[in-house]
This record gives sequence, C-alpha cells and structure tokens, in this order.
Amino acid sequence: MTKETNKEQTDRLITKLDAQIDGYLADPQAMKEYLAFMAQFPQYSYGNAALIQAQFKGAQAVGTFKFFQKLGFPIRRGENAVIRILQPITADIFRDAKGNWQFVKDATPQEKAAIKKGELATDKRPMGFRPLPIFDISQTTARADDLPAIFPNKWLDGSHPLTSIVEQGVRHVMDARGVGFSREAWKQSYGVVKGKYFIKERAILLNPRNSDIQNCKTLIHEVGHAILHEKTTLSAPEKEFQAELTAYSVCSVYGIDTSEYSLAYLKHWTSDLKMRDHLLRGVQQTVKEITTSINQVIEQEKEKWLGMNRDTVIQEYQRKIEGLQAGKYDVATPLLTQYDHLHTPYDSLDLRLDAMAKMSQQTESLVPKERLEHITRQLGEQLSSQDAEAQASFLRNENRQLQLKEETPVVIQSVRKKQANQKDHSYEMER
Repeated sequence: MTKETNKEQTDRLITKLDAQIDGYLADPQAMKEYLAFMAQFPQYSYGNAALIQAQFKGAQAVGTFKFFQKLGFPIRRGENAVIRILQPITADIFRDAKGNWQFVKDATPQEKAAIKKGELATDKRPMGFRPLPIFDISQTTARADDLPAIFPNKWLDGSHPLTSIVEQGVRHVMDARGVGFSREAWKQSYGVVKGKYFIKERAILLNPRNSDIQNCKTLIHEVGHAILHEKTTLSAPEKEFQAELTAYSVCSVYGIDTSEYSLAYLKHWTSDLKMRDHLLRGVQQTVKEITTSINQVIEQEKEKWLGMNRDTVIQEYQRKIEGLQAGKYDVATPLLTQYDHLHTPYDSLDLRLDAMAKMSQQTESLVPKERLEHITRQLGEQLSSQDAEAQASFLRNENRQLQLKEETPVVIQSVRKKQANQKDHSYEMER
C-alpha cells in the first residue's frame, strides 16, 4: 500500500465528515430530555426575551442567582449579572362595599377580615417595573455533561494532550497571514459566542469562559474565517459551514473529538443549504495549510522531546517486552504513552524497533533471541505497511496483538488433515 499524501488524507477526511452532517439527527429521546430540561426554567415575555438576547447573545437557559443555586449550578466566582430584565411591580387591591377598588394596605380591620374570608373580591394592580438581574447557564458551574445532548450553543469541556501543539501550528499560520489576537476586552453582550473574527482589524477574540479544547477548536474556526472570508460573496450559512468544517477536520486529524459540538453546529447552519459541494474545495485547501503548519511543529517538538527522553523511552519499552515475556499483560510505560500522544505511529514503531535492536545486542536478556526476532518482524511488517489506521490500531492494542512466539503450524495441519478425513468419510456415506 502506498503512503497517502497529506492532500489525499485531507480530502478523504473532509468528504467523510461532510457525509456525517447529513446523518446527524437528534433522536426523539434527546428532544424529550431537552424539553424536560428547559421546562425547569422560567418563561419570559417577548419583550424580556428580546432584552436578554440584546444583552447576552444566544442565551437559552437563564435564571436568578437563587434559581441556579437551587438547581445545583451555583454562579461561578467572578461572574456578574450582566443581564437585566423588567420585573413587574404589582400591588394587592380589593373591591370595597361601594364597588370601588382600593389598596389592601389601606383596608380597615373589618375589610381585611372580610378579604381573608373571601367575602371581598381581590386582584393585583400593575404599578411599574424594576430591573431584575439574571444569569445564563454558561456563567454557572454546570458542565457540558449536565446539559441535554441537543442543547443549543452547548460548549466543549476538558483538555487534550495535543491542543497546545495544534495551537502553535495555527498561530504560525496566523503570523504568516498577518492575523493577530484582539486586545479588546470580551464584551458580555457577545454572550455564549465562543469566538469572534474582526475583519477590519484582522484580529481574533476568544471567549474567556472557553475550555482548553473549546479554545483550540474555536481558534481554528476563526482562522478559517480569516483565510476564506475576507473577500467573499458567500452567505452567512456558507461561511459558517466552511469555518466549522475546517475546525472539525483539523481537530479530527489529531484525535481531538469535537463531533458532539461540531455536528450540531454544522447541521444548524446547513439546514437551508441545498448544495455545498462547491464549498469543500476551499475547506480542503485551508485544512491542508493548517495541518502542514501543525505537522512542522510536531516534527520540531519530536526532535526536542527525543533529545531529552529517547534512551529512557527505549528502556521503558524494553521493560514492557520483558513484562509481556513474564505474562504481565498490564505493563504500563508512562513515557511511551506520553510519546504516543505527541507523535505518529511511524515514529512510535521506529522507536520500538530501536529498542528491539538494542535488546538483541545484549549478552544477557530475559527474552529469548528467537522471540526478539519474531517481535521485530511483527513491528517491521506494521511499519512497512504504511497503513496509518492499522498501525494506530496495532499500537492501541499492542499488549493483546503482539505475539511473543510463532504459532506452531503442526497443530493447524493436523486439524486440517482430520477435517479432510471427515469430509472424505461423509462423502463415502452419502455415496
């Protein structure tokens, strides 16, 4: 099998991810969970709903400080109630014996007794409005896992070992294209938006509430806008489709899973897009530019990391093989695991082969020479196949897939011979 070029891998990945968008549908159970979750929140008037969106764009689940505390999601330290809605002020009134409406606070003792017995009609009179501070759920301690699967504007939580490497590569692209980070402070009115790209300033601004993974994905999304959309006649849905598919594709290359967020986002923006094939070419070129930059950073980091740890990692792998020889299949090699997070399977296989070569040269080894040779052959076959997916699978399951000795063909031959005799015998019986 010939090794795929970066372009071929990118094109294949983007075509696959684009097809996933059409297959992304929220199932009925997910919709039920979402409706049940939202039923806990107060419903506001049209006017207040407009006020909320004007002050905190994209807010979906909002409530007071006490409301969120009771719900089990306290407001995070440092957050401010930047949303203000109009809360009606009312006064209790009653109809007196003459048929006139009066304030309950002005009622006589006899009238208050009659009100309590239900003998006089009561009501509430609007007196005006007062500002009521409320918060969005993104300002609370709620995590993404606490929200329904199809919650709009759901964020990504957590971190990944490669996000810092990926961001370094993305920043090199930004430098080459003259794109920087905005010095503007994040405005609360931006709401749940994860990031913004200012075309005139050619600057990117990220939401300070973003997690490590969210920041990485959003940075790529905004760089996608910077590369593709400074001079374009594309519609907003077309631009968002390209930017998010760029981010989703780049993150997928390095094992950073953003599917739960990205597929919902892409489905939302493509609901009215009948044709989008013409948009993929720009995405493919952009992903190639970004991944090429990231791969260069990885190569630099690899050399730096190996310069400090190569001998130690080789020794760790040698101990792993000795552990497997002793029947310890849960042998851990922390440094090797750290290395595998950072580098491709090719590099990891190279390192393993180096370890095997050194073990073969040792005069005294816990692993017999014939077994070392057999393991070396297996690693060499994986490396020569140049099938990235097969190599990644092999390394993930190495403790189970690595054979310490060759299977003896005698048993297999005897079984086949026995089966052949059975077939001949049965044929004679039928005859």
